[in-house]
Amino acid sequence: MNRFMNPTSERELQRLLGHAYRPGAGKSKRPGRGGGRENYQEWTQAELELLGKMTDDAAAKLLKRKVASVRAKRWARGIPRVPREVFWTKRELDLLGTMPDEEAASRLGRTLRAVEAKRQQMGRPPFTPLIAPVAAAQFAATVVSRRPPLIPDSCRLL
Repeated sequence: MNRFMNPTSERELQRLLGHAYRPGAGKSKRPGRGGGRENYQEWTQAELELLGKMTDDAAAKLLKRKVASVRAKRWARGIPRVPREVFWTKRELDLLGTMPDEEAASRLGRTLRAVEAKRQQMGRPPFTPLIAPVAAAQFAATVVSRRPPLIPDSCRLL
């Protein structure tokens, strides 16, 4: 019998492998750390058809699977994700179009693009001031120049 076919000593295995032979090396001592394949559940066709129809969080809850598992399966099949729906309150919707989009975005804590898209979706025109900004500044300057001085008569020098 060839001695290379059935190496029995650890020393012989070390010589053949080029490194120390340690039985069980690489196996985790901690439970639940085996790569996650022990309790693997095959995906049914109905479960696969659900991917991409709702958010990964909602699908994971419905299918009783981990969100990471749902996300990985959806990604592996090339299915685009469903964006989370962000709801707008009535107060926020009423504000759109009543001020510049930049100001509305900063007040509402939303992106400029989100405010523009929602305003356009609602069919509202962009905000236009009643008086152009340059005309408003000129008007304010003339109003200030017409005001009487705020210094009392007793303090005025002749």
